[in-house]
Amino acid sequence: MALPATPVPVLFVEMSPYPSYGGTKVVLVNLMRGLDRTRFAPHALVYRDGPWVTDLKALDVPVTIWTGHGLRPDAPTDGAPVAAATPQGAAVQTVNRRRLPLRQAAWELRAWARYFRQDVAAARRLAPLVPAGTRLIHVNYSLVHDCAWARVARALHVPFVTHEHGIWRARPAVWRHVAARAASIICLTEERVAQVRAALGDRVHVDYVPNGVPTASLTPKRTRDAVRAELGVAPGCALLVTAGHLQAWKGQALAVEAAVALAARGVDFQWLLCGGEVEAAYVTRLRARIAETRLGDRVRLLGQRFDLPDVFAACDLAVHTSIEPEPFGLVVVEAMLQGLPVVGPREGSIPSIVRDGVDGVLVAPRDAEQLAAAIAALVAAPERRLAMGRSGRQRVLDSFDSGLMAQRLESVYDRTLADAS
Repeated sequence: MALPATPVPVLFVEMSPYPSYGGTKVVLVNLMRGLDRTRFAPHALVYRDGPWVTDLKALDVPVTIWTGHGLRPDAPTDGAPVAAATPQGAAVQTVNRRRLPLRQAAWELRAWARYFRQDVAAARRLAPLVPAGTRLIHVNYSLVHDCAWARVARALHVPFVTHEHGIWRARPAVWRHVAARAASIICLTEERVAQVRAALGDRVHVDYVPNGVPTASLTPKRTRDAVRAELGVAPGCALLVTAGHLQAWKGQALAVEAAVALAARGVDFQWLLCGGEVEAAYVTRLRARIAETRLGDRVRLLGQRFDLPDVFAACDLAVHTSIEPEPFGLVVVEAMLQGLPVVGPREGSIPSIVRDGVDGVLVAPRDAEQLAAAIAALVAAPERRLAMGRSGRQRVLDSFDSGLMAQRLESVYDRTLADAS
């Protein structure tokens, strides 16, 4: 395809209202690093200010901050797996809430009401924020709770694509109505592609585009020995790491229970839990459980780290502990890039990233004993760990680089713009 005379203006909408620098924001910044600026001229509209805005501006991306959104960060997703409470380190499990017919009908009616009222009102406020000349809108968020941007695109006669970052859950009929009008539903895993096609059939384009990380720039700044010395890790001690925001569904409570089992097995280890505190009550319970188990010298909350490549490179094993299906897991990819084998759950996106027995070990979700057993086995097999780490690093370089992600998305944009012309 011939290059356009001028780059095509594309509006990227980052709808996440959360204060944390989480997955969707990281993906957007990574995409801007790899996007071909000779062909596409990006403009970002975000729902919250933060360091991601600084990073976008450093990449010469114009940014509009809009705080008048109506998206509720605590809005429940009916029918989703819900983490059961786990006091005193009880076994972690999930339950599915089934809707009664009347509840299902009420849920559908509320979704339609929002689409015809709140979304219409929000679209009127949003449309003037779209830069003149915009030819494509990329909604970097699922439209399941808020379809206003679909209405904006329709009013401005501009095609839109929607990026399905969230965990797949039951979708109301209004979402199917809106999604069928998208130029593309962008999915992070092939499993999600199959789910969307099962819901929508042939009425929509579905594209598989896994997230990517900037492999060339995620390099440690310090040596492994220097980081371990800073952390006070003794030679020969197995250093484990779990990275993710401290919130219940990320499963740090499961890590604590697995640590109890590891200690009972006589494994010499320290377990680093890296992540910002998103749910204060959960963090309080987590600290109390660590104190109760007397593992405070082995299970350490390091808070949010901005040197994760250094931390990963200093560790021996990465452990992913989410107790709900993970939409993607950028930290898993980042750990693999530093040569770490991964132990994680056999559900969600993790099996699409970690090949069981090749790049790491997959275990039953929410099973602390099985998690501990897999960790203990890898701690006792250093050569196997190193081989898995080498394999995982190569897999990231081959499949999960942000440049490759950008190229795949550019192909989606090319098709969308050709269809719209």
